[in-house]
Amino acid sequence: MQEQDFYRTDPVARWLIDKCQLTPVSLGMLSIVITSGLYLIAATATKTLILHEKHLGLLQDWFACLLPFFS
Repeated sequence: MQEQDFYRTDPVARWLIDKCQLTPVSLGMLSIVITSGLYLIAATATKTLILHEKHLGLLQDWFACLLPFFS
């Protein structure tokens, strides 16, 4: 298997890795940062960062905080 086989079919990943000189690991780290940022923006806009009733907010739910690392 060649080094670039895993992203050959994804034009966005190929462009980011080839043109912007990103490594696959840094591309994954960038994905985690972007996903976490979008989660925080969405939770802030909907006022669900921290909830005080029986429901959990984004910052109170450990699964939601770890989800960007595994998606």
